[in-house]
Amino acid sequence: MNMRMKCLLSLVCSFLLLGLSACVSSPSTETSTSQSSDLERIDLSYYPKFIEYNEGKAALIPITHATSNWELQSRQNYLFASYGRYIFRYNIISNSIDKTIDLGEPFKGWPFGITISADGRYLITYNFEFANTEPNHHYFLIDTESETVEFLCNVYDDTMVDGITNTVIPSKVKNELTNLCFKSPSPEHKCTITEELGKEEIRYVFHDQNGDSKEIATFNNITLGMGNYCIIDENRVGAIVPKSSELSGYVSFYKIIIVNIKNDNPEIEFIISSK
Repeated sequence: MNMRMKCLLSLVCSFLLLGLSACVSSPSTETSTSQSSDLERIDLSYYPKFIEYNEGKAALIPITHATSNWELQSRQNYLFASYGRYIFRYNIISNSIDKTIDLGEPFKGWPFGITISADGRYLITYNFEFANTEPNHHYFLIDTESETVEFLCNVYDDTMVDGITNTVIPSKVKNELTNLCFKSPSPEHKCTITEELGKEEIRYVFHDQNGDSKEIATFNNITLGMGNYCIIDENRVGAIVPKSSELSGYVSFYKIIIVNIKNDNPEIEFIISSK
């Protein structure tokens, strides 16, 4: 082998060694980076994110026969309507959906737990198992004002609650926390709604703080039981019900109503509809 061939062969080997070295060292750098934070160990598909209202509304279209699966919670000037992985924050004052959240993929297909601070700004979400044989997974803190998501922990552990509370949770809502969940605000109005069996159908009766009761009227053949409802204050009930009685089995044809107990009329209606 002549000198020129030896030099050429040596040069090729050098390039091959450099390429091999780069391929070997690159994964180790990525591994070390991914292990530097718990946040990076969770697959991004599990992360909640803020989305446009129309995007969330469109996601509900293929889901049918869902009359009993809405959840509704009242906080100050808001109603939080949730269905599966989607949350719609309804602003009572502006009569609009001002925030829409996709909670991401559920861990092992488990349902979502959702707790909301008294002012309606912060949410803590997680996945739980009905049988309660495994600890809750994937806790996130969601700030609706800044539209940010903070990872709290992968698997719930009592020993880490204090550390998370002191370093991550905003000071204004720390007193609301219990085991990484916001306590449900105690309603000052002390009103209740009971479901009572009538001659032909279930009656929904509102009981005020003075002990007086009044049946909540049916609106265009739509009752509160076709969806879900919650008490806003001593005069109003919020509900998410079908857009019409003919569409009671389709989650994409629903509306939010605010019912004034005194005059039996929906004083506000906001339609969540795919059409």
